[in-house]
Amino acid sequence: MRRPRALALCLHTIIQSLLFTAVVSSSLHGSPNQAHGVLQGSTSNIARQNFDEDPGTEKPLLRLMPLGASLTQGWDKDIPQELQNGYRQPLRRYLRSLGYTVNMVGSRAQGNFSDPQHEGWPGLEIEKVAMKMLPVLKTQKPNLVLILLGTNDCLHAKRDSNMEYARSTKDRMRSLLKKIFAEVKGTTIILATLPPTRDPSNEDYIKTANSGFKDLARELQKKGRKIKFADMYTKQLLPKDYSDPIHFKPSGYAKLAMIFAKAVVEAEGWLAPPLITDSPDCADCNPTPEARGPVRKRRGSSHDDGNFAYSSKFESRPRLLESEFAMGRLQQ
Repeated sequence: MRRPRALALCLHTIIQSLLFTAVVSSSLHGSPNQAHGVLQGSTSNIARQNFDEDPGTEKPLLRLMPLGASLTQGWDKDIPQELQNGYRQPLRRYLRSLGYTVNMVGSRAQGNFSDPQHEGWPGLEIEKVAMKMLPVLKTQKPNLVLILLGTNDCLHAKRDSNMEYARSTKDRMRSLLKKIFAEVKGTTIILATLPPTRDPSNEDYIKTANSGFKDLARELQKKGRKIKFADMYTKQLLPKDYSDPIHFKPSGYAKLAMIFAKAVVEAEGWLAPPLITDSPDCADCNPTPEARGPVRKRRGSSHDDGNFAYSSKFESRPRLLESEFAMGRLQQ
């Protein structure tokens, strides 16, 4: 009697794999028509099902700071620095397709898309990034901070053969988080674990840091802080997604964007309206025109970051309790 249930689970996995492939494929191309077998149209319903989102909830403006080092900038040896989009472009595009108003902030700007600001400092460790971010926090007051930071600390630990230094990334990250919460009252933080590298000699240090980050996020949650971790240490990052042993090609960065997007949607209930600053949020922050559901409207035109695409035959599938991608089952 269990055979029909097993068959249903198998079909469920296949359908989700096809859906995710369509979404990631469209994030890597300027036009959805370039994705073969995929129909142009709105993905807001699909995305809500995939991330368990309530379509009737009013969405807050996301004044979003991407914080980190070279992975936040989007380092790719094959792309000029001024054109490096990293995970930021597909993430912004995806969130806007869900109906969010998104204003990315930071003191730096790389990328060939609208609103490419970030606070990613290639080569810097946690303590130095913490110093760099403070003036920006004081003036821009993000209500959402995405942190992907610590790989350089781990490489430092490896150079010195010092596992204790990798373990102490938790303490340095704690200090950075304390500064953010103190400077921007009510902000929400998504703390990412570090992605795997293509150099096996790095991995024990990366895993040690990641274990500390997960413990830190759980510890601060218990104390009432609005912090969630997003697990980037995933087998879904394939050898073909890397541009070098540490950094990614656009396909890899698109996968990081999907992980961050899922965490943002899950944390939506924590998000408070951003604090008032001297600088208005950008006119090009608005959701994409096809986004559905109530959103907080802002004046100004909506910049076209590109559309997402989907296969229409999957639009009516049941809401997922957990995405196959997050569960580590999707193979591409």
